[in-house]
Amino acid sequence: RDAGTFLAENGKILVVFNRHLPYLGWLRKRFARVDVLDDETAYLVVCAAGPR
Repeated sequence: RDAGTFLAENGKILVVFNRHLPYLGWLRKRFARVDVLDDETAYLVVCAAGPR
């Protein structure tokens, strides 16, 4: 929940998580920019920036 509060204004966070977990939607609600860097069968690698 608090990941965005620790980032610098131009900071980014890289997250790797199992595909079946609901983190992508959670990140999209809390960050202005969310890019999927790798989309595998079992997991996603995501870069998020611009905490809201």
